[in-house]
Amino acid sequence: KVDDDDEDDEFIVLEVDQPEVQEKKLSNLQWIIKKDAKHGPTISHRMDSKRVQFLPVNFNTDDLEQKLASQMGFITGGSSVITMEGVTQYIPKENSADTLKTLKRIIAPGSILLITYVDKKCFADKGPPRDDGESLILPKAIRMVRDMAGRGGEPWIS
Repeated sequence: KVDDDDEDDEFIVLEVDQPEVQEKKLSNLQWIIKKDAKHGPTISHRMDSKRVQFLPVNFNTDDLEQKLASQMGFITGGSSVITMEGVTQYIPKENSADTLKTLKRIIAPGSILLITYVDKKCFADKGPPRDDGESLILPKAIRMVRDMAGRGGEPWIS
């Protein structure tokens, strides 16, 4: 458990995401703060602290290193825990690779990277051929999630 009043703790939570996604997240959090009497005050307190920061980054055009370096509390070369969840399927492979190279360059050895990715088989309705030459059909649930993301304005691209 973290004591939010202990200013000696040297960590921040830096939420980095595409600008339009960041806006949706912040809007949802504000809605929860207003509507949820049980959790709203805690969320509000955490968001108002120096420990939680939101940094909009366009992974296709922005210089991630420059954006992070300009953020209060981020220490280039410092130990970090990075979670790259739900990012790679929305940006080109080259941009994912550039992001990983940048992170390798600016965070300390021994830092932790947690990453999710979508297997390339999920981008087609049919999978690779089986031994008998027939293709596996992509499970309906995966097709539905992929298609909903596209209809929501965030298509999976890589």
